[in-house]
Amino acid sequence: MTALIFAASDKGGTCRSVTSVNLAYRQHVTAAADLAFGGHGIVSAGVRRGHDEERLRSAVRFVRAAVPDPTSPLWSQLPPSQAVWLLRAEDDLRHLASSLGMGCAQVLGSVPFEPVLHWREQLITEEDVLVSRIAGRETWEAFGRLADRLTHEEYWGPGERGAGALTRGRADRFG
Repeated sequence: MTALIFAASDKGGTCRSVTSVNLAYRQHVTAAADLAFGGHGIVSAGVRRGHDEERLRSAVRFVRAAVPDPTSPLWSQLPPSQAVWLLRAEDDLRHLASSLGMGCAQVLGSVPFEPVLHWREQLITEEDVLVSRIAGRETWEAFGRLADRLTHEEYWGPGERGAGALTRGRADRFG
């Protein structure tokens, strides 16, 4: 799976950064942490451009992609031993993400495991869900919720009710 970086700014110059990666594998969790917080990552690049490190760090959010749901029909065929293993593996990944600064407070949302995303790495369209029915409605709706959250301050963290304080006075850089 590839990592996608979404960077958005509103008319007031509020900079937001969202990293979307398939967090189904340990190497993707560590790569996402490095992409956001590593020596050449998003936060370091922002600091080099004059941003406050803590404010920038608190403005980064992650999207968990390919999240398994053992209660979904897709997973209903798993033998009990595999279902238990899957739950343990998911718990291990959550702990790893938390230890790398990508805990629950840094997660903007999640997208369920979706075969179309897994094998084609493509966006899910209304046509994929309603016409050809090759993709699940849950995944399509999850992307809709994520798009809505990109513009709602309540999802952007501690402090001054969002990331607005991050770039106050810097609208010229993100305009």
